[in-house]
Amino acid sequence: LPDGFEGMYEPNAGYLYSERGVAAYKRAALEAGAGLLTNTFVTDIVPDAGGVTVRTKDNIFHAGKVLISAGAWFKRLEPFISLPIRSVRKVVGWFETEGNGFDSGVFPGFTLGTKDGGYYGFPSIDGKGLKIGRHDTGVEWKPGEELAPFGFYPEDEGDLRRALSAFMPGAA
Repeated sequence: LPDGFEGMYEPNAGYLYSERGVAAYKRAALEAGAGLLTNTFVTDIVPDAGGVTVRTKDNIFHAGKVLISAGAWFKRLEPFISLPIRSVRKVVGWFETEGNGFDSGVFPGFTLGTKDGGYYGFPSIDGKGLKIGRHDTGVEWKPGEELAPFGFYPEDEGDLRRALSAFMPGAA
């Protein structure tokens, strides 16, 4: 790393297998008696004296509280809820590495702040390659639009590879 960079080691840090986590929460909710209404279009959200009323295309629901998990579709909830959130297409890449110096158990997860941008990543887990993505940048995306595949924009791979070449050449 260049002179002037600082590092921090956090021995209790790690990574999550997010898909497994979501599946576990779904399973626990169903076992507790919850009903999951996926792909249900919300048409209105109104706070009232008893909590919240949520209207969908086919039903009306009342609850003391509501948790909104709309992801990139959040803007579709306006005018009911307005937050300064914008949807952007974010890319990550997995790169083969030389040797095992970037393997989990040897190499940590990382964040990297450079004059050219902010990056994050994880070691190669089970030989799948070092993962790297950007914290900043991203192409504006509107819900319903088709997402361009990785490599559609030259910077998809180019930005990631430039950071690896500069800071982790054995993974570039």
